[in-house]
Amino acid sequence: MGYFEFIAARFQILPEILDAMTVAEQEAANFQFLDIAVSRGDKIILSNSAFEAKVGTSFYKELQYLYNKGYKAAADGLSLIK
Repeated sequence: MGYFEFIAARFQILPEILDAMTVAEQEAANFQFLDIAVSRGDKIILSNSAFEAKVGTSFYKELQYLYNKGYKAAADGLSLIK
């Protein structure tokens, strides 16, 4: 019998804290969260297809950040893998 450990995390900040942050602070906090996932070699599950990301959006910036860390889109575009 195999043993499995399922761990899922998502970036989430309380609205009152998020509203008090600048865009740069929000982005830095998000990238810090992504760095933790990268350091563990996590598979990144996306809420939208990587293939539909619009240039200049936060989602696009996240993808570029992760691509620069060695990730690539899975065939279906709904996750990133190393």
